[in-house]
Amino acid sequence: MLDADLGSGEYGGCAVVALRGELDLMDAADVADALEAFAAREPRIIADLSGLEFIDASGVAALSRVRRHARDARQPTRMR
Repeated sequence: MLDADLGSGEYGGCAVVALRGELDLMDAADVADALEAFAAREPRIIADLSGLEFIDASGVAALSRVRRHARDARQPTRMR
């Protein structure tokens, strides 16, 4: 079971998101969706993973997806 504390604090101008418990296939998609929605409002986030007891490949992939989404949100749109 995963517990995500979205917006649990701030550090160096970044919002801090604390994850606790287990991040696995059962929770990865929901966590990615929640973090992407959060990153749309606060594109500079720190994911505090110190409270995770377990993370599998799907959890790592979800975090990578969110990172990419947040990075893209910070990039100015290029016009051609």
